[in-house]
Amino acid sequence: MKKRVLALMLALVMALSLLPMMVAAEGEAQGGVNVENTEVAATPEQAGTPQPEESPAAEPEPTIEVPAELGAPMMAPAATAAANQLSALRVQIGFAIHPDYDYLLKNDGEDYNAPYTFDPTDYDYDFGAISVERATIDGMQKLNSLRFKMEAAEGAKVTIEYSNADGTRSSKEAFCVNHESNTDWVQLIKGENVVKLTVTPPTDSGLSETTYTLTLYVGEKPVVKDPAKVKVYFTFYDGKNYCFPVGRTEITAVEGTAAKYGMENAKAGHLVGGMDHSIKAGQVSVLDALLCAHEAVYGAAFTKDTMSSYFGGSSSFVSKIFGVDGGIGYAVNDRLPVGPKYDGYAINEYALSEGDDVYFFIYASPYWGDYLSYFDKKQLTVNAGEEITLKLSGYMAMEQMGTPGKDTRPITTMENIEGAEIDLLDENAGKLEFGDYLGETDENGKVTLKFDKAGTYYVSAIGESSTTFPITGPWCEITVNEAKPGDSDLKGMLVYNGTVANNTTVILKNSTDSFTTTNIFEWNKYEYDLGTVTDSSNQLRFKLKLPTGAKATLHYTDLSGNPATKDATNSSNGAWISCLKPGKNTVKVVITPPAGSTVGEKTYTINVNCQPRLTALALSANGNEAYLNPAFKNSVYDYSADISAAIETVLVTATPKDASCTVTYNGQTDSNVDIKDTDTIVVRVEKDGIYSEYTIKLNKKTAYTVKFETYPANAIVRLQDPKKAILSPNADGVYENLMPDTDYTWVVTCKGYVTKTGTLNTPAQLTNGVLSVILSAAPASNLPDYSGEWPTFRNSKNNNALTNTVTPDSAATAELKWAKKYGSGWGPKAVNVPIIVNNHIYIARNDDIFCLSKDTGEAVVSGKLASPQGGYGTNSMVYAEGMVFVQLDNGCIQALRADTLESLWVTESIGDQTISPITYYNGYIYTGTWGSETKEQNFACFSVTDEDPANGFEIKYATWLMPHMGGYYWVGAYVNDVCAVFGSDDGTSGSDSPTAVLYSVNPVTGSVIDTINDVKGDIRCCVVYDSGRVYFTTKGGYLYSVGLNSNGTFDHASIKSIQIGSMSTSTPVIYKGRLYVGCSGKGYDWDGDSGSGIAVVDVSGGKLDIIYKASTPGYPQAGPLVSTAFENSTGKVYVYTTYNNNPGGIYIIEDSAGQTEPSANNGNLYVPETYQNFCISTICADSEGTLYYKNDSGALIAVKSTAKLPDPPKPTPTPGDDDGYKPGWPGGSILGPGSNSNVPTPPTAEMPVTGGEESILPIAMLIAGAVMLVALRRKNRV
Repeated sequence: MKKRVLALMLALVMALSLLPMMVAAEGEAQGGVNVENTEVAATPEQAGTPQPEESPAAEPEPTIEVPAELGAPMMAPAATAAANQLSALRVQIGFAIHPDYDYLLKNDGEDYNAPYTFDPTDYDYDFGAISVERATIDGMQKLNSLRFKMEAAEGAKVTIEYSNADGTRSSKEAFCVNHESNTDWVQLIKGENVVKLTVTPPTDSGLSETTYTLTLYVGEKPVVKDPAKVKVYFTFYDGKNYCFPVGRTEITAVEGTAAKYGMENAKAGHLVGGMDHSIKAGQVSVLDALLCAHEAVYGAAFTKDTMSSYFGGSSSFVSKIFGVDGGIGYAVNDRLPVGPKYDGYAINEYALSEGDDVYFFIYASPYWGDYLSYFDKKQLTVNAGEEITLKLSGYMAMEQMGTPGKDTRPITTMENIEGAEIDLLDENAGKLEFGDYLGETDENGKVTLKFDKAGTYYVSAIGESSTTFPITGPWCEITVNEAKPGDSDLKGMLVYNGTVANNTTVILKNSTDSFTTTNIFEWNKYEYDLGTVTDSSNQLRFKLKLPTGAKATLHYTDLSGNPATKDATNSSNGAWISCLKPGKNTVKVVITPPAGSTVGEKTYTINVNCQPRLTALALSANGNEAYLNPAFKNSVYDYSADISAAIETVLVTATPKDASCTVTYNGQTDSNVDIKDTDTIVVRVEKDGIYSEYTIKLNKKTAYTVKFETYPANAIVRLQDPKKAILSPNADGVYENLMPDTDYTWVVTCKGYVTKTGTLNTPAQLTNGVLSVILSAAPASNLPDYSGEWPTFRNSKNNNALTNTVTPDSAATAELKWAKKYGSGWGPKAVNVPIIVNNHIYIARNDDIFCLSKDTGEAVVSGKLASPQGGYGTNSMVYAEGMVFVQLDNGCIQALRADTLESLWVTESIGDQTISPITYYNGYIYTGTWGSETKEQNFACFSVTDEDPANGFEIKYATWLMPHMGGYYWVGAYVNDVCAVFGSDDGTSGSDSPTAVLYSVNPVTGSVIDTINDVKGDIRCCVVYDSGRVYFTTKGGYLYSVGLNSNGTFDHASIKSIQIGSMSTSTPVIYKGRLYVGCSGKGYDWDGDSGSGIAVVDVSGGKLDIIYKASTPGYPQAGPLVSTAFENSTGKVYVYTTYNNNPGGIYIIEDSAGQTEPSANNGNLYVPETYQNFCISTICADSEGTLYYKNDSGALIAVKSTAKLPDPPKPTPTPGDDDGYKPGWPGGSILGPGSNSNVPTPPTAEMPVTGGEESILPIAMLIAGAVMLVALRRKNRV
């Protein structure tokens, strides 16, 4: 029975598969209504080819019924139509399935929504443009037809001419004219469709044919642009006949003029010497301009037919212009157009710009050796009697002709043309010829002219180059106006250096002013040398008295060396410009006369020297500074310094305010100055011959030495000079070159002992040059012995923040445990990052410190700090040896008992902001301070010994200090038995200079073991150690890795770095060869949309390669936390990070070995409902998987975990076994035991099918396969 049922079902499926799937489409035969059917071959209309001119009944096509209104007869024809006109015409797209917009043309009185109404006497209809979508048949991938319903006189014939897709045109006879219902049509094409309906009247009418033109554009109609036009100046000099057939004239050159005269510009792909020389759309060539110049000169007489009388040659090379034959050259803006590869431009290859000066000339020399000459001014306006200076320069025009493809060399023949005769040009027979002699150029090519009468004068020159080649005729047009006193002359000018005009700052005054300067302004004096000012201000200020309606403009060079201008017309309060740089400076004050004035502009030239000075000056000997007296100030030029008489060489550090200045030391550029035979050092800073000199008088004194002998012997000595600079001993431990009567402070410390300190100012305090210091053992302290779940900033001696507790693995398993607001903002009242010790939370806020219940967040113990906490709360305190160590805001650290929060000691101040995380190791703590980007600060080490248990505020002295320019910001040290490794800022005002330093020092003595000196950008993270290498990031956006040898030196050959973003201050976390670190996509990313996130980096085997970057809602400035608890069961690790943006929650990133792109499971783990704010906080975890962090709302937040470790995965069953195996299928199993709810729904016959002759065969076969599979599986289960 089952077999029979199965056979019947298969038969049914096969029968269904034979049924065709039909899609109806509109269409019409030439003699009736046709069907564009997917079952038949494409008709000529569908294929876009012309239809054969056959009788309507030749090949009848299947018909379908169409809506009655589509074939409705038209309204009564126009009674006024002639026999050679259409009396009625309706135009529509296809069958007007969309009557709201498919009609294009209707007849008068018809009720169709058409934009145009037919008029038999109107022969042109432009229907504009329609989109391709509108022109496409609904449901099909082809264009529709354009249909015409026409009526004409009896016996008239209509011919349809139309566009084809291949650009050709075809025609056919209209068969449906005057038909009651049928329409004629043509196939639409993409682009412009131009249909011409030509009416041939009856033969006996005696009328001629008429044509109706219909235009429809399918697609976006291109915009036809007007030809480009540029205004240029055109000059033609005839060197053979020494005249100007065309004087310098402004013409409008028009794109495409060459084509107008049967010539062509260089086409796309035209290369010369490998360089593109084509004229592109929208450009005007020199050839275009030359032809336009002919039009301007000859007017209507210059045509394509007559041009040979005036113009000869080809598109690229001309031999005759303006009727003159000869060797013709040209220049643009006084230069022959030549590119970088000796690729000289022919006239049809060079594109002109607005205002270009085009100069054509005929060579006078038979060898084409003419020098192209030109004046420095081509046009100017002056007053009668005013002197004019012109400069004539020139070079051999053919010099830059060479082999295309080779590098073009600079012009070498350029010279000032000396001895040239300067003449007026007089008009004669339509040409300008040389006339009256005006003067001769001097050795600098200059000539001074003056005209006493108003008028317009044209000036040129005849002469030779120094090599006796003739020069081409230069051109200058001089307009001389009758003088109108005051129109462009200043009535007064006050110039001063600074913000206030006084006797110190004024350098140019008016005759009526009382300032002490001797520089006095005169209206007809146009250049002033105002002497030298200091660089205390880079500004000049101008107060100008202008003629009514005149304008003033200051022309100068700005502080970056760029030309600049400023409007000084309204300068009653002083128009100021930043223009003074060390050396020589020039400002031109250009006065523009009022509108309508006949005089030209006037220029007053102001020359000011600026005296360069130093911003820093220091002296050092053997690495120790010799202090200047008085302290350096750039306006003080005389100093003295005490120095050991035994010193032979000193290092002078002099920093000029402007880096372009030259600094010399006793006349030498070497800053290591030999002082054996001198007691004076003169430091000169100079620019353009303008200088300042600073003199240092050396007081050579008999110095002394000291060596410290300590008990215990391993005690550490720190010796500082009166300005707290740390002095370094020589290899034998001896401090040299100490000055008598100078106070030196010494500090001797040792872990477990009481520190001693004192002052040394005379060798009389020494015994044979030795100072003995004996330390006493520190008394025992009774401190608690606590364990910590998270006792330090990164909870790892390697600074690698890992946890194996079961933390939340998704937002579903993250639950707010509690949130308590203990502070506010990100300043001193901010809550700091928490630590977890003895099952309690420790935090600080302002000058308060709290021990909190881990369960409720409520304070259990509280205490007071010696001053408000430092570091803006971005670092945690640290627990060790029963104490907690808290950063204070004054460069100090305070130690408090962990049980009672009572103070034990407070360190000396080691700098400004104590903002670097504290590292504890083996009885010592390490941290650094920061003051500004360019200020020296210290990294410090302190022993944690409580040296005086009876005094809770004893001063704890640093064991050692490491000063660095720029200081230490957010820098946490990695410390082991051999070395302490930490980084610095780069010491510049930016954050990406390659001047930051990675230090490795002895952890007890502070002596430098090794450094890496060219790190790019501020190092602002903890240094992380993993598998023999250290890792760190920089604010320049770089991640670094370098090998750390067992002796504390760096393996410099192994240094690697990659840029992971625009910035990074995040401390990396490393687990099994994968590193996780936060970085910014762009800037601080306050909007959270510039690509910030966690970079996942392959560091296995010493690699440093980005695997992928997982985006976050903002810049994760703090270091992430990585949980490994789920790895054994799921293969996943989870990365938790905060981000410096609202809402200030926790973001989770899922990763696993081999993963190469962000997981879809990444997202917000926790978003605070109440306490939303920006956040720079690391996250710590307790043994229960609860996460603790804070944000700028001032709240401390605990997020507990409800996650459970999943059961280990079961073995995968083998297909075919009776074990519930289900074949895979999108969306679920297929017909599994007891359920078929997951079977996908097969496509049905009502679903859309496209592409022509479609059937349901594939779907039927799919169903058949499914049925057979079910039958077989049920058979197997029997």
